[in-house]
Amino acid sequence: MRLKNKEGKNPRILVVGDVILDKYIHGTTTRISPEAPVPIVAQTREEYRLGGAANVAANVASVGVEVTLLGATGDDVHYHIIKRLCGEKNIKTNFLNSLGMTTVKTRIISDGQQIARIDREDLRDVALPTFADSLDYDLIIVSDYAKGMITDELIGFLLGLNIPVIVDPKPKNLAFYDGAFLMTPNRKEFDQIRSYKMTTDHLLITDGAYGMFLHEGSICGSGLHIPSEAQEVFDVTGAGDTVIAIIGVCLASQIDLLNACKIANKAAAITVSHHGTSTISKVDLETCHQETMIRTR
Repeated sequence: MRLKNKEGKNPRILVVGDVILDKYIHGTTTRISPEAPVPIVAQTREEYRLGGAANVAANVASVGVEVTLLGATGDDVHYHIIKRLCGEKNIKTNFLNSLGMTTVKTRIISDGQQIARIDREDLRDVALPTFADSLDYDLIIVSDYAKGMITDELIGFLLGLNIPVIVDPKPKNLAFYDGAFLMTPNRKEFDQIRSYKMTTDHLLITDGAYGMFLHEGSICGSGLHIPSEAQEVFDVTGAGDTVIAIIGVCLASQIDLLNACKIANKAAAITVSHHGTSTISKVDLETCHQETMIRTR
């Protein structure tokens, strides 16, 4: 797959959104607590992964495309973990340390099954950042997890840059996105927003085992159906991140929207076959691209 923008250079993508640190505590359970009817988990290990907008950026970087991540964190130990993980994955960062705490989702995994999740977050709107450098990007991905980074003022600024903007939305912020090139709500989110008169150019509804439905322009009928490619589904966490990241990579590499969605559909099938948030490799992307092009001929 030729990862080149219209100037023949490696595409540059800006990911803007809510940065999340995913923490996993793994262990085993052999007994129930005498204090309450809950399992006692004997911890064996813990791990950290990039989540939210950071996972979107990780998916972009993992296939060899240059990416910058803009988001808000606290000035705490979890910020430094995210910063380190981004560095390891070649993600450039522009973090606003404007929150009281970094958003962390801690999942308790006992014998391979998630039994609880603990969220640590500071939900407040983030002020519009100052952009010192020129925003020379081929495409902007907005990853909205409704944690405060995405505001009407910020989206208005991004949409005014004359750069294609694609959005993984949250229903509460729907009015912000008018004028975006593409929105990618899942079925539950779409059911909450379908009565709103949307003015995005394109709409992609992701619907789990049913695949995707691509609407060109206005919503009419059932849309163009793209069947799911998933064979085994272990964990859908972060599947939407993979979808919008790979669509962004394809669009920035001059692949048309329909084929970009088909490639992203195949990529998501790979990530849901793993536990937790995960990314695809450049080899995976090439395979997804080749299979899509063969079917298209």
